[in-house]
Amino acid sequence: MFQRFFKLFLLFLFFYFSFVFAFDYKIFINEILPSPEGKDEKEEWVEIFNSNDFEVDLSGWKIQDSVGKTKTYTFPKGTKIGPKGYLVLERPKTKITLNNEGDELIIFDSRGEIVDRVSYQKAQKGKSYSKTSEGWIWTSNLTPGKENFEPKEILKEKEPEVSKIEKDEFFASVKELFQPMIVFLIALSIAIFSAIIFLIFKRKIEKGEG
Repeated sequence: MFQRFFKLFLLFLFFYFSFVFAFDYKIFINEILPSPEGKDEKEEWVEIFNSNDFEVDLSGWKIQDSVGKTKTYTFPKGTKIGPKGYLVLERPKTKITLNNEGDELIIFDSRGEIVDRVSYQKAQKGKSYSKTSEGWIWTSNLTPGKENFEPKEILKEKEPEVSKIEKDEFFASVKELFQPMIVFLIALSIAIFSAIIFLIFKRKIEKGEG
């Protein structure tokens, strides 16, 4: 009985921590080329980055733009991005049109939850909108499939950075909602565990006296 209870307790902890941490994908939109030197319909691209130390399966994930005639691209089954890896999505493949006057890109996971989003205003010809440690900038140093260029002095675009993971706020509220229940269940589990241990020792003592 004690072993069965202990296994159930471990299973409970496993599912709880899986719920808390399983949704932190750390997949980001990393670089965008809305207005290339060549033809937009052939040379536009979007780069995403996997900041995890493990491979992420993107099967069923989606990326879409939000301005004008929108288009949604669904990642085919078997699409994966390696640890600290990059994936370049070209317009001829995704059919996503990046409007030169401004647009927004959103990534959804396979459950339909927003993983990342970023928007930009008027695109600069031949420059990519690049995510750096200093924020988002327009740069002529295009790095598709590679780490973004970090210049010593950069001219930031005046628009504020809007890239964020909305799911963080959602799951933070979920954690806050369930935290008192989790604490209660853990306390209850410890109490039951202690009671079982007490009963086991009590029976052993009674048998010894008998």
